[in-house]
Amino acid sequence: MNKKLINIAVGTLCIGSSLMAKEPRDSFALPPLSLKTDIRFDSEYVYRGAKLGQQVFIPKVELGASLFEKGRFYFGNENFLLVKNSLSNRNDLCVGFSYDLTDLFTVDGALTFHLRKSENITLNQQGGKKDTKEIYVGLLSNVCWNPSLYYSYDITWKRHNLEGRLEYPYDLTPLGVEGFAVALRAKAGFDRTNKPLGIKNSFEPGGRHHGKKKSYAYYGAGIDLVRSFNENCEGRIGVNYEGTSTKSAWIHGPSAWLFTVRKNLAWFSTSLKWDF
Repeated sequence: MNKKLINIAVGTLCIGSSLMAKEPRDSFALPPLSLKTDIRFDSEYVYRGAKLGQQVFIPKVELGASLFEKGRFYFGNENFLLVKNSLSNRNDLCVGFSYDLTDLFTVDGALTFHLRKSENITLNQQGGKKDTKEIYVGLLSNVCWNPSLYYSYDITWKRHNLEGRLEYPYDLTPLGVEGFAVALRAKAGFDRTNKPLGIKNSFEPGGRHHGKKKSYAYYGAGIDLVRSFNENCEGRIGVNYEGTSTKSAWIHGPSAWLFTVRKNLAWFSTSLKWDF
């Protein structure tokens, strides 16, 4: 009898110790991590229908962690390094979270800090705020044409933006061109500022004056030739076009003029992406 009790006690201790040894490892297990990198070059720096400069390098790194099975937390760092005719180099720091609502739809939201490094920016010289904070929320889908719709609000400059995008990848493998695809892109957006747009070439001092419009729409399209090197790496080269609903104008921000909006813009781009 005593021998049986001893065996039971020893067995219980062994099971308990194994559970205790296993529990800390499970509780401190790191979530699955991912790393995305992207190096891009554009012959024109165009942002929401506005030209900010020429010849820009855009390196981007994004670190993600999977949470709650269908959720993903991410931190991104994107730099805009202009070669010439620049108003300002920019560094965007982003913290966000995305969640798969279904197999077809994903909701995404984040806070972005736009840090402008150049001291030559007109906005900074005139006492305005060159660093801004922006929040955005979006809905994405992987159905036909991969549509997405994002709303963003710049907390500092009090600017609203609504933008929708489409992209359709056409695989060229059935045509005998293995590893290549053509991506067709389209976008449309609406941007509202906190002050009226300024019109160039007016008779006001400085060549600009306040108009009555506080908003403008923009639209664009593009086509990329995509080369897939493997499942984690691809390169692109493409041409882009953007137009706006207004003629050449200036967007006004706090205490200064920010950047130009032009009627038609066209440029080429190339990029290389890695996912780990």
